[in-house]
Amino acid sequence: MFENPINLIGTILIIAGMTLCALPFTRPKLFRRQDIVLIVAFFFCGLVLFSQHRWYRKELTQLNLILLSIPGVFYTIQNIRLRSRNNITR
Repeated sequence: MFENPINLIGTILIIAGMTLCALPFTRPKLFRRQDIVLIVAFFFCGLVLFSQHRWYRKELTQLNLILLSIPGVFYTIQNIRLRSRNNITR
């Protein structure tokens, strides 16, 4: 399953998408409609990187997916942290 490190990155993206999907149930005040775009992006990139059939075989495309998904995860974490700080002060 984790023969390739790209599979691990795909798994991390899928877990990040599932965590973001659970956010409206745990803390509904922190969830915004724009998070749905991030959920779809995480699931799509994660499934592409996790697939065993290698939809994208070219290394440059895989590198682009990795380089685009890592800032997306950090953006999501920072965005949720800032939202939680704003809700505490209100």
